[in-house]
Amino acid sequence: MKLSARTLQILDNYSKVNSDLLIHKDSDELHSITVMRNVYSIASIDEKFENEVRLPNIKEFIKFYKQFNELDITKIDSDFIHLKNEDVEVKYPMGDKNLMCVPTRSVEMPTDEIYKIKLSKTILHCLMKIGQNYISDVSIEANGQTLTLKLFDKKNPKDLGLIFNLGKTKDEYNALFKLLNLRLLYPTDYDVTISSKYLSEFKSDDENITTYIALEPDSKFPIQ
Repeated sequence: MKLSARTLQILDNYSKVNSDLLIHKDSDELHSITVMRNVYSIASIDEKFENEVRLPNIKEFIKFYKQFNELDITKIDSDFIHLKNEDVEVKYPMGDKNLMCVPTRSVEMPTDEIYKIKLSKTILHCLMKIGQNYISDVSIEANGQTLTLKLFDKKNPKDLGLIFNLGKTKDEYNALFKLLNLRLLYPTDYDVTISSKYLSEFKSDDENITTYIALEPDSKFPIQ
């Protein structure tokens, strides 16, 4: 079994926030959670793993996997991932699950007092490329007339800022995120649900990726 380019991209995104990854036995899903447990992401992939996979350092594994051409995952036992190609055979050691930061329960999105928007991969690409060097904060703001996404730095309001127009709205709220928490997102279009309970859900258009992100505590919603 070879890992697809899409799976490697998702793994790379996950590695930017938490190095640990647990894949359950007979599963074709990746589950990742940040160390602060404020972001939880689930991604369906093409590959299905016969046994539990425990990666204590995703980035190191990706680097190793790409270092050798056309590696096949031939077997996964209790301690090793076995890989090979025409030139080499490898026993890659797995980590101790008890020492890893992995999800222990699922997330349920609130169904009341929610707001829905679309986030295009074009805007998401700008968030990652422009924002990663200059900006730390993101807001999705509805003022009763227009819906905008803003990139800015709370600590340095005079620094670079960008505003994207997302359309018209009758809602009023200001949902705040740390840009770091959005780096788990794979570059595709998303349906976004924002809850006044300070939780958001980012679901990819193909519904193969769902990421739950806690809002920053200074987010604002109208009093119900």
